[in-house]
Amino acid sequence: MIKLKILLNKLTPGDTLTFFATREQVDNTCAPFSSNGYQVAWDQEAENRYLVRIGK
Repeated sequence: MIKLKILLNKLTPGDTLTFFATREQVDNTCAPFSSNGYQVAWDQEAENRYLVRIGK
Protein backbone atom coordinates (compact mmCIF):
# COMPACT_ATOMS: atom_id res chain seq x y z
CA MET A 1 0.00 0.00 0.00
CA ILE A 2 2.87 2.36 0.77
CA LYS A 3 4.49 1.72 -2.62
CA LEU A 4 1.15 2.38 -4.29
CA LYS A 5 0.79 5.72 -2.48
CA ILE A 6 4.31 6.73 -3.53
CA LEU A 7 3.61 5.86 -7.17
CA LEU A 8 0.30 7.75 -7.12
CA ASN A 9 1.94 10.84 -5.62
CA LYS A 10 4.39 10.88 -8.55
CA LEU A 11 1.60 10.84 -11.15
CA THR A 12 0.96 14.00 -13.10
CA PRO A 13 -2.66 15.01 -13.77
CA GLY A 14 -4.07 12.91 -16.58
CA ASP A 15 -1.73 9.94 -15.99
CA THR A 16 -2.95 6.50 -14.94
CA LEU A 17 -1.34 3.69 -12.95
CA THR A 18 -2.38 0.22 -14.14
CA PHE A 19 -1.78 -3.09 -12.36
CA PHE A 20 -3.24 -6.55 -11.78
CA ALA A 21 -4.77 -7.41 -8.42
CA THR A 22 -6.82 -10.08 -6.66
CA ARG A 23 -10.37 -9.42 -5.47
CA GLU A 24 -9.17 -8.83 -1.90
CA GLN A 25 -6.58 -6.30 -3.11
CA VAL A 26 -9.24 -4.51 -5.16
CA ASP A 27 -11.47 -4.23 -2.09
CA ASN A 28 -8.61 -2.88 0.04
CA THR A 29 -7.23 -0.35 -2.44
CA CYS A 30 -10.02 0.92 -4.67
CA ALA A 31 -12.46 2.13 -2.02
CA PRO A 32 -9.95 4.30 -0.11
CA PHE A 33 -8.45 5.86 -3.24
CA SER A 34 -11.77 6.57 -4.93
CA SER A 35 -12.78 8.65 -1.90
CA ASN A 36 -9.49 10.60 -2.07
CA GLY A 37 -10.17 12.17 -5.47
CA TYR A 38 -8.57 9.52 -7.68
CA GLN A 39 -10.37 8.02 -10.66
CA VAL A 40 -10.58 4.28 -10.01
CA ALA A 41 -11.75 1.57 -12.41
CA TRP A 42 -11.27 -2.19 -12.60
CA ASP A 43 -12.19 -4.98 -14.99
CA GLN A 44 -12.26 -8.68 -14.22
CA GLU A 45 -9.74 -10.51 -16.41
CA ALA A 46 -10.02 -14.00 -14.86
CA GLU A 47 -11.65 -15.69 -11.88
CA ASN A 48 -9.59 -13.85 -9.26
CA ARG A 49 -7.60 -11.43 -11.41
CA TYR A 50 -8.57 -7.81 -11.99
CA LEU A 51 -6.99 -5.08 -14.10
CA VAL A 52 -7.04 -1.97 -11.91
CA ARG A 53 -6.56 1.59 -13.19
CA ILE A 54 -6.06 4.50 -10.81
CA GLY A 55 -5.52 7.99 -12.20
CA LYS A 56 -5.40 11.61 -11.21
